[in-house]
Amino acid sequence: MKQDKDEWIEYHEAMKDTIAKSGLREEIFYDLRGNHDTFGVPLRNSHFDFFSQYSLSASVNRTGNVHSVTLQNNGWKHLFIGFDSALSVGLRGPTNLFGHPTDKLYSELATELSQWDTQQSDPVTKIVFGHFPLSFSEGTETGKRLEDLFSKHAISAYLCGHLHTKFGRNLQRHHSRLPRPSKTFNKYFQINAHDMTTSTDEKQLCGLNSLEEFWEWEMGDWRKSRIMRIIAIDKGHASFVDFDYEGILDNASTAMPTIIVPTFPLDSRMMQRISSLHMQQCRTNYIPSHESIRALVFSATPITSVQAKIYDSISGKLDVIMETKMEMEKHSDITNRGKLYSANWDWKRFIDSSPNRYWLQVEVFDISGKHTYSQIRPFSVNFKAAPLKWTWKEFLVLGCQWDLLYKLLLWLMIVSLLASLLLPKLLLLYTGNGNQFNRWTSATLNWKSLSNVLFKIPLWILIEASKINLIWWGQLLHLVYLIFFPWFYGQVLTEDYKTGYMTHKGWTVSIPELPFSQSGIGVPDVMVIILPHLYFVVFPLLWVVSAFAAERVACQMHYLLKSEKKELESPVRRINDAKNFDADVIPKLQINKSNPVPAKMDSINTDRCSHNHYAKGCAASCMHCGRWIRKALLGVCLVILFHHCMQSYTLIRAYGAKAILSSPGFVWPVPLLLTLAVWKTKDLNYI
Repeated sequence: MKQDKDEWIEYHEAMKDTIAKSGLREEIFYDLRGNHDTFGVPLRNSHFDFFSQYSLSASVNRTGNVHSVTLQNNGWKHLFIGFDSALSVGLRGPTNLFGHPTDKLYSELATELSQWDTQQSDPVTKIVFGHFPLSFSEGTETGKRLEDLFSKHAISAYLCGHLHTKFGRNLQRHHSRLPRPSKTFNKYFQINAHDMTTSTDEKQLCGLNSLEEFWEWEMGDWRKSRIMRIIAIDKGHASFVDFDYEGILDNASTAMPTIIVPTFPLDSRMMQRISSLHMQQCRTNYIPSHESIRALVFSATPITSVQAKIYDSISGKLDVIMETKMEMEKHSDITNRGKLYSANWDWKRFIDSSPNRYWLQVEVFDISGKHTYSQIRPFSVNFKAAPLKWTWKEFLVLGCQWDLLYKLLLWLMIVSLLASLLLPKLLLLYTGNGNQFNRWTSATLNWKSLSNVLFKIPLWILIEASKINLIWWGQLLHLVYLIFFPWFYGQVLTEDYKTGYMTHKGWTVSIPELPFSQSGIGVPDVMVIILPHLYFVVFPLLWVVSAFAAERVACQMHYLLKSEKKELESPVRRINDAKNFDADVIPKLQINKSNPVPAKMDSINTDRCSHNHYAKGCAASCMHCGRWIRKALLGVCLVILFHHCMQSYTLIRAYGAKAILSSPGFVWPVPLLLTLAVWKTKDLNYI
């Protein structure tokens, strides 16, 4: 959760060694600041900012937040832009989770992305690098969002990190929005009221009905998962292939495996739906990038043969319908870092409405006779997109805009908690605790009614909890404290700086180099503490405490119903059973046949109650006599306490022991309220 200088020195030496062995210029390497690189760093370029001292960007004097490189080759332009949106005041984790682009950064990115927009002679492919996924990037001060900027400037892909592979191996997202008229669009297609000559097939092929779009590709990680990604841009089409080297490189004698990167046709799951790069030729139904099947091959062993196979899945299985030899192109890299192979084909033959019908696989034979196959993948030459399937974890981290969800989820829970405390109390004060309420209770506890189960019984549970004033006031004061006061204090910056405090509005810290305290830092980053505590501790706490109170009342009612039933069955037996009780208890029961709930019930020991039930024929396994619900609730209490303790332990590791010792309003109410609820409901005393 903080910087380690030794790790930075190790990283610096490893990258310098890589540059020396590769023979490549240091300027073409690019490293990017992420949230871990800012943990505990109070200011950029300070003594504790090791990124500004040991990174490759620092070595080549890349000091700004936005950097770009443009490559030009044979009429094609390729624009690469990297940007840094990490927190300027680096909090320790876990409350340093989001990218925080500013209006200034947004403006700089817009300038870099538009530098070639005035020159329409050559097409431009734009690739943007950033650390944070867009789902974990908030808007700027004025609400501007990076995804709108990327869509507007028609980038091909946004490459990010941050999530690694622990949430899944398919962390990709396609962004799109409704198209807007542009001069380029009208220039090439002349779509107006006097020119509607473009055929339906040409429109479909050229993507006239598609949206403004770009891809977001999370890149996995090398450090733990040994995932390497090669991204290729082939005549404007961006694609990538991931390679998993976990376990392969542990043995130094193991040769580097052959790498195959098919560059065309594109994977229909990961391709652009419409590329502006082929608009100039769309009107003549001629697209140069479609002329051949192409693949990059990287191999330490000489290659003897490369073949492309196309499969048709219309029969329900993969049938080979085309097999062709691929030849190495003359302009392939002579340094043997990679060779481009291609094979001509009749691409119009594979135009189909289904994006999953045709599949491509490239097979490579080396001089030792070893065969290497690329991953088989679907393709579509007419830009029909195959669905990209997410697991629930992948959807959770990429499909949700968490900076917007934080405030919604926060106040939804706070309002729900306040309503769950105040509304039952007001209803109890309005109806009173007499016969009217008892009759309503008897009618409510009908489990055969769906409306009762969904609405009335939960309300009754909350009302019973509101009768225990000590617990009710404790919960209300706990919630008020979490809304208006600091949750805890801790060492959120490096040890040389003062402690700060955190609320649901972010951190407040004091930095001597700055003239005033910094407040509201780390929003929505603090959600990783706020939301789990509210949803998995405070909310379950309210219902468990309420369930304890309701369980006790249910046991009382069960006892009285049993007693009344036996009274009606046998007066003699009732008199005999009454001998088991103290004489001064019996007159106080006040049983009413029309209302089985007593107006008052004094102290009745749990053991006596259970014994009396068994004597009246109640089974030993009875849910109420054995108080099995209470025992289950005790188990739920342990789960809540375990989660609360684990969260407290995380805070101690991140911000020091002071985060717990100086935070009574956050740490201690939970165990105290649970203990109080268990103690107040242990005996069957009427509330």
